[in-house]
Amino acid sequence: MQLTSTTTLSSGNRQSVVKITRTNNDTYYDDLRQSNMTVTFSNIYPGQAAKTIIVSQKSVVFPGSKVPANRIDGNAVYYVAPVEQCGDYVSYNDIPRYPCPSPWKIPSSTDFKKMIKREDFDISNTTMIPWSGTLGAQIKAAYPGDRNIWTTDEKPLVFRVRTKEGYGFYAWLREGPGALRCVKDDQ
Repeated sequence: MQLTSTTTLSSGNRQSVVKITRTNNDTYYDDLRQSNMTVTFSNIYPGQAAKTIIVSQKSVVFPGSKVPANRIDGNAVYYVAPVEQCGDYVSYNDIPRYPCPSPWKIPSSTDFKKMIKREDFDISNTTMIPWSGTLGAQIKAAYPGDRNIWTTDEKPLVFRVRTKEGYGFYAWLREGPGALRCVKDDQ
């Protein structure tokens, strides 16, 4: 917490502006259910009472990034890291070299099915689901451009995103290139 400025208002009252920043990177900070924080300010002027305020969490931030994660409201709420975990494309066999920070994880095909509200989706079917509605816009924002995102399934599968076509699943070669994006569910 930092006092950023103090001014005298036209009424004669003094106004102080305080900046509050959450900087810890621990389990408490990373718990999405921690939605509010209570802060009590002691008054620096004699004879005035302390003030208590509640600060709401505006967004979830992926550790090491100053950019908010992208929220996807599927059959479960997921937050998608705004950056590739490996910095570039990797092969399926390289996935263990790039673990996500706890409690974030590399999604499974089950996670992706919940994300896209298609838990009955046959992942052997390579049909693309066309972009539509809020969910389509959220997926497009979380996974911009044309890309293949690895799942953690035993069999090499990617969640495929195509700017013009939509999204779906695709069986992929172990040596083929894929991206890694960490996710965190809201449960």
